[in-house]
Amino acid sequence: MQRYFVSLDKLNNIVFNQQDVFHITKVMRCRINDHIEVVINSDAFEAVIDSLSPLKIHLIGEKMRNNELKNDLVLFSPLLKSDKNELVIQKATELGVTKIVFFISSRSIIRLSQKDFDKKLDRYKLIVKEASEQCHRNMIPEIVGLLSLKEIAAHKANINLLAYEEESGKQNTIYKAFKSNSSISFIYGPEGGFDKKEIELLGSMGFSLVSLGKRILRAETASFYGLSIISSLMEEKNE
Repeated sequence: MQRYFVSLDKLNNIVFNQQDVFHITKVMRCRINDHIEVVINSDAFEAVIDSLSPLKIHLIGEKMRNNELKNDLVLFSPLLKSDKNELVIQKATELGVTKIVFFISSRSIIRLSQKDFDKKLDRYKLIVKEASEQCHRNMIPEIVGLLSLKEIAAHKANINLLAYEEESGKQNTIYKAFKSNSSISFIYGPEGGFDKKEIELLGSMGFSLVSLGKRILRAETASFYGLSIISSLMEEKNE
């Protein structure tokens, strides 16, 4: 079933945004008595459509399974070329992140002002919403940015991991750095990588260097690889 994030009005009536109304009635071509899933304040329910114009539903059954990780997972992402930022936030959402923080790095190829970044935020928020619905999450990740490396300190987790290509092949892998029942953040560098001063700064901020294996990965691949391992370990530890 398709999942939608909804809100409640002052009378506790379920409210869909206009984009979702269009999707339900025109794209999915739902009919009266069709079943959908809705998320209200992070709780998911199965619902039945009572009316299409206006769109009205009623909830049936108990709360559905919560599909979120047990602890917060934060991704610190540099600005990447082309539409790779959109790909990263889509896949990061599917992999369970609770927050995506964009930062400025000295070797970033793409340079945006805060004003230009803000213009992209609506598009980014739509992507994480649709990705959250597609993979049946109970929440929509928050997007924060555009920050300097020093400013990301406000969004750190209990465990903070830094993927660095010069750690390639060493023993301090994500597996060794991982601890259960803790929030985790993961940061990776832009296409040009981090410079050594940035590595030193992040180290002083409490980030631990980890290896992503023997091969040098593209920036976006590093984000998928790291998040996949962390998400898998978090789910395994909390089963």
